[in-house]
Amino acid sequence: MARKPDRLDAACEYFDSIGEPGGFCFDENDDFKVKKIDSWQVKTPFTAEQEVAVDAKLAALVAAWEATEYQLKRTGEAGTTDTIYASIGDQLDMQYKDAINGTTTWKDHVAAVKAKYPKP
Repeated sequence: MARKPDRLDAACEYFDSIGEPGGFCFDENDDFKVKKIDSWQVKTPFTAEQEVAVDAKLAALVAAWEATEYQLKRTGEAGTTDTIYASIGDQLDMQYKDAINGTTTWKDHVAAVKAKYPKP
């Protein structure tokens, strides 16, 4: 997932995992709480148990996303365009020129990206 998960994502995954898929939405009339919607577009609040389960699912999704966020940023998948890895072809070209000229262009490029987006 290229963006940070939210409660809507968590609700969808939680209810799908227990075999109870359905529609979900943000209720703009109720402080943007996530609610289930039925075929008549009635917005039904979650029970207290469902709220706890959705919160737990959200925490797990966010933790998984944060663990790999640096990878998304290094490759530009997270919407960043600055200091990302060059294409494979460009990196191979850098390595070839470094080998011939005795330079460290490729290592410097990789080090700059890793420095900007370190592993957590």
